[in-house]
Amino acid sequence: TRRLTTCISLLIEAKSKSKKRPSLVICTVSLLQQWERQIKHISPLSVGIYHGTQRNRFRHSPDFYAFDVILSTYDVLQSKEIAIKTANSIQSMDDSSWMLTKRLRQEKLMSKLHKVYWERVILDQAQSIALDKSQSPFHLQARTRWCSSSIQVSNLNLHSLFKFIGIPRIADDAHLSSLINLYVFQRPKSSAAVENIEMIEKLSFTSDAELQWYKHVYHLTRRQVQEAMQQSKKPNGEQLFKLLLRLRQVCSTPSLLSRPFLNEFQSQDIPQVPLSTKMQSLFNALRAASIAHEPCLVISEWRRFLDLIKSQLRAKHADISTTQIDGRSSTLERASAVEAYQSGDSNVLLLALNSGALGFNLTATRRIFMMEPCWDLSLEKQILERVLRVPHSVHITRYVMKDTIEEKIKLLHKNQRPMIELVLQDCELKRRTLKRRDIVDMVLK
Repeated sequence: TRRLTTCISLLIEAKSKSKKRPSLVICTVSLLQQWERQIKHISPLSVGIYHGTQRNRFRHSPDFYAFDVILSTYDVLQSKEIAIKTANSIQSMDDSSWMLTKRLRQEKLMSKLHKVYWERVILDQAQSIALDKSQSPFHLQARTRWCSSSIQVSNLNLHSLFKFIGIPRIADDAHLSSLINLYVFQRPKSSAAVENIEMIEKLSFTSDAELQWYKHVYHLTRRQVQEAMQQSKKPNGEQLFKLLLRLRQVCSTPSLLSRPFLNEFQSQDIPQVPLSTKMQSLFNALRAASIAHEPCLVISEWRRFLDLIKSQLRAKHADISTTQIDGRSSTLERASAVEAYQSGDSNVLLLALNSGALGFNLTATRRIFMMEPCWDLSLEKQILERVLRVPHSVHITRYVMKDTIEEKIKLLHKNQRPMIELVLQDCELKRRTLKRRDIVDMVLK
């Protein structure tokens, strides 16, 4: 990709400036092989991989200097291999500015990568560091630092990225805007025309049993939210999210509910739902797409839902071949599944939203089925970018159950725009994020 090519050109430049010091690239596991292939294909740089069993060749720090570029992963970066003295930055008590004025040193167990002074460090898919509680990327030593990402980062990610390159605090939106102008380079969008047909398919429950399940879960959730509000003005946010998750899951199929919850409701003589409305609609669409030889991408937040779809699809439509990528899939399994899908050996790719967005080309796709409205629109955008790397027509279907919590979620999405977009457009609107009040309003109103 152009992003990798740009990063590799930086690595070549770094090598020309320093004949001795190597550069370090940190990426996700799924992108490790792609980085290695791309570097070897377009550059004369030597590449070493510090991951898995290949770490054994690097027993001492000088071993890293045998290569121009070292590739490693965020997981390895968090490993505790050796004790290293790190500098902790402390803000002066009498200084109200964001500049750091005092530094302390302490020993920490960190990876061997922290022992080396690198010429350049590149964090690929750098939004990952916002979730790294160990703060391990910030302790890397390097002459220059770069962050690369294939998606538009959120406000939290942006603060972390600026902290990594040496700007520990952002004062306000005006400061953020000036930093973006100075440090952020955005890839221009392709001007090629892409005719995407996007359709929101609002479904009504086709069986009384399914409607009965939703009503029971909704009334129970509503009562529990009301009780939580009575007990505290600020109820536990995690508990509210769990209640909302349960309500969202029953929209897809009651089978996603937890076993104790299922047993409780089945004791009330509520009949089971072997095939939900969404699954019926999806199977009809997949059958039509199979006849038309159109590869289909089915996306869901829930691995268990994909498992159900796969098992039911094999039972009812055995001639439709499927592959699946989720959090359980190894790097080789993911690559194999994508290759089968891209080559036409598989008609349908089932993709878990949180595990399939990075590092793969899904350009064979002609139909996309979003099984439920998702919270994280940036993840959804990532997957669409995997599909639309080569401009072509794609039919996107979004399933939403009528008169349910899903319609309210779609309405909430209209108010969600990442802060970074607003700042880049010099817009004075504030970022709209999901809060406790949003959950309460969706359930009670």
